[in-house]
Amino acid sequence: MYSLYERLLQELAAAKDCLLDAGLLLQRQGGPEAEVFPQADRLLSQCHGNVVRAARMATLARPSVLQPYDAQQLFQSQAAHLTASIRSSFIAADTRAGAAAKEGDPEQILCGLQVLLHNIPLAAQGMVQIHLFCQGPAARIAAHYDGLRSYPEALMWEEAALCTRGEIAGCWMRATGGGVLALEGNPLLFPLTGDSEAIHTGVPERLTSDAAVLNGLVRQLRPWRGAIGGWDPGYASVTESTRLYLETIARCMREINGVLGRGEG
Repeated sequence: MYSLYERLLQELAAAKDCLLDAGLLLQRQGGPEAEVFPQADRLLSQCHGNVVRAARMATLARPSVLQPYDAQQLFQSQAAHLTASIRSSFIAADTRAGAAAKEGDPEQILCGLQVLLHNIPLAAQGMVQIHLFCQGPAARIAAHYDGLRSYPEALMWEEAALCTRGEIAGCWMRATGGGVLALEGNPLLFPLTGDSEAIHTGVPERLTSDAAVLNGLVRQLRPWRGAIGGWDPGYASVTESTRLYLETIARCMREINGVLGRGEG
């Protein structure tokens, strides 16, 4: 079975193939602009999906940096982002002063929680009720959901496999300093603290810089997602549009080659 890091490199290799194909398409410019640019958009949109998954893999798998954070403030400020792909309600409990102070890796926890919530097996028109309990050593997030199916073994993102239950459980344990996910039954429990030792064995240190690079690359590619057919001949000339496409492709290719090069080192 491929490790999370090996699959990350596979996603980047696929993204690189999309960039190469888009570059060749634009350099040939053999067909009508009304067809060439939408084809390039589709390839860049596919590349975006590959890079999004790679960035999430790198963020989840990188070494955790534990630090104090306010759990209530963190989750309430990010509630809309965390639940963007599901119907949900968010309820905070045990919010007395000081109760929300925890130690963990906030970026990893948010990334992991969004993936975990996204993969809840909801029934049609089902809803998730998310409860945040900040008080004491049993601080946790509980997710009650409408559905009969059990939590999946393979977790998805952008319509493709992202990681396994075992992999995200290991990432969550590191990010929370020992929290053990409970993905059986209903509600699902995501503990924010734990007693077990968080182990970093086998986590490549380079993933810290890779995660930063890939999350920046996601932001660069985001405008191309959903831009199919967005080229407007009245907005820019064919020459200028081609230049902008090729500059974007070259910039993204440099970033991806840098990450792939470190992976081979």
